[in-house]
Amino acid sequence: MKSTRIKISMVSAGVSLALMVSSFTVLAAPPQSSVEDRLQRIERIIENPVLLQLSRRLGDQQREIQELQDQIDFLKRDLRKMNSRLDKRYKETDERLSSLEEITNTLKNQSEQSFDLQSQKSLSLNTVNDIRNEKESVLTETPDNVSTPEKQANNMKDMALEPIVTRPATEEESDAYHVAFDLIKKAQYDEAITAFQGFLVQYPQSKLASNASYWAGEAFYIKQDYQAALNAFNVVIKRYSSSSKVADAMLRAGDCLDNLKQLNEAKNIYASLIAIYPKTRAAEKAIKRLTKLR
Repeated sequence: MKSTRIKISMVSAGVSLALMVSSFTVLAAPPQSSVEDRLQRIERIIENPVLLQLSRRLGDQQREIQELQDQIDFLKRDLRKMNSRLDKRYKETDERLSSLEEITNTLKNQSEQSFDLQSQKSLSLNTVNDIRNEKESVLTETPDNVSTPEKQANNMKDMALEPIVTRPATEEESDAYHVAFDLIKKAQYDEAITAFQGFLVQYPQSKLASNASYWAGEAFYIKQDYQAALNAFNVVIKRYSSSSKVADAMLRAGDCLDNLKQLNEAKNIYASLIAIYPKTRAAEKAIKRLTKLR
């Protein structure tokens, strides 16, 4: 680059010197020379091969300078791109290192926590065994006030079946009934049976008592305790004979007898249902069941 500038300076100096010489020659010409002669001398100077060669060299040097300038600009752009890529890689590397540090710290904390938990587990193992043994000893003894499936079935069987005259349900009775019914919807059948039986004991004259006994029977039926279910449906049929649930209770009682292989009794109750409540949906179902049994 520096040598190119020196060459250009030398060419410019040569051109300037030639012009000065030419000017001096023109000025030094005799005053009596005509204008035409002076112009011819200037043309000969301009057409001097040396000057033409210097002019061409000057043009070539200018083109080379422009090419070098273009190359410099190209290299600058590449340098900027390279710096940008290096900055990006540096940031990515820094982020990866930070992530690895976080993972390392997390694993370290988890390891410490695991060690602490293992220590606590070892220290409390004897206590856990003691609690388990105590629980097993408690479970082997069933208190009298704890409700079991056997006790639930006996409660329905031992319930008096004399007819009861019912009265409209109070708000308290309605709330208690719906609490028990919600247990049925949640498929908590043992809890529902206990709740319905408690309702029958506490509110035997409630208008909702027949419904409580019916749904207790349904819960027993779902559990495939057909004898307990039959007892619950019989409470509806005999104790609350004026209830709207009697027809449904008779149908389900027949189903229980069918599952208990007491087929004649099942046929009799289906036939009674059809005769007493002929226009009910329960009677329609009883006809189909009776047809199958025959």
